[in-house]
Amino acid sequence: MSNPYGSSPPRQPDQQHRYEMSGSPDVGSEQRAASPTNTFGGDLRGSPGGRPPSVGLEAGASARRRRRRVWPWLLGSVSLMAVLVVTVLGFVTPGWFYRTVLEADSVQQGVRQIARDSYGVAGIESVTCPAEEPVRAGHSFTCEMRVGGVSKKVRVVIRDAKGTYAVGRPD
Repeated sequence: MSNPYGSSPPRQPDQQHRYEMSGSPDVGSEQRAASPTNTFGGDLRGSPGGRPPSVGLEAGASARRRRRRVWPWLLGSVSLMAVLVVTVLGFVTPGWFYRTVLEADSVQQGVRQIARDSYGVAGIESVTCPAEEPVRAGHSFTCEMRVGGVSKKVRVVIRDAKGTYAVGRPD
């Protein structure tokens, strides 16, 4: 029988086209045949009547499939870059997630000592400062000092990014 498309009919399985075992040779393993080919080496599976597929349609579909596969990789790469940028900016520079704060107990002891040694305040009963004041040059806050049953306010100003602070005279 002549083939109007110029290709020879599919060959019968021979030495070159044996059945191949997929997986291990255990019970229940599948057998599949090697794909039949035409004389030009093209695959004839899925072609109606053994005809080679149309070149124009196949090329366009292949290009569309390739474009669709690029988007997940592109979106994944952009997402990864965004996470890296936020991580670097959050923890390293300028440190959005990392805040240096003063320890309230340490500041209270420092205020007590400076008021006693520098300003001559005697009989300090207690000093209370707010917790977790940020270490920023120029930032100030107020501590409360009790002396002889009387409450006095003490202003504390942070001088530099290292946490050096100045204590004002009690009011």
